[in-house]
Amino acid sequence: MELRTFTNEEIARVECVSVVAEELTSDALRVADFASPTFTYDIQTAAAHEDEFAAILPRRALAEVRRVVRFPFGNDRRRDPRFRLVLNDPRILAVADRHPGALDAVLLFVLTHELIHIIRFATFRREFEASRAARRQEESLVNAMTEHVLDRSAVRKSFQGLAGILERFRI
Repeated sequence: MELRTFTNEEIARVECVSVVAEELTSDALRVADFASPTFTYDIQTAAAHEDEFAAILPRRALAEVRRVVRFPFGNDRRRDPRFRLVLNDPRILAVADRHPGALDAVLLFVLTHELIHIIRFATFRREFEASRAARRQEESLVNAMTEHVLDRSAVRKSFQGLAGILERFRI
């Protein structure tokens, strides 16, 4: 069975919605700027990993944050942490299909959720490597934080289907 991945138009939607998610998340969590070296990240999709997709993400996950460590050239041995947000296109699209017209709302939920994780990892509020129980507890906390960030009437009015998406993923 062939996996359905984002089209170019849907990737453009990811880019647009990520700007909104950054603004909402940075305002709510009082983070100055996602352009700072502390919070740098990039976004990849399943389409970028088609051959190895099954090994990339847990099947039910909508997305996952990965830590990428780069070593600068020269004598400077400091690690420069950076994060990669990997989106599970088929799963996100399947959720959006169950909520017609709500792709942007699904993307906003997923991106905001993962940006909160990135902030928590980058500021050491949460260890990147954690036990299964600690990860479940973190997911619960981040879901509540995501709902808090997105639970504003102006945001709900701007993103069709957002209330249903928040209800579906409430833990």
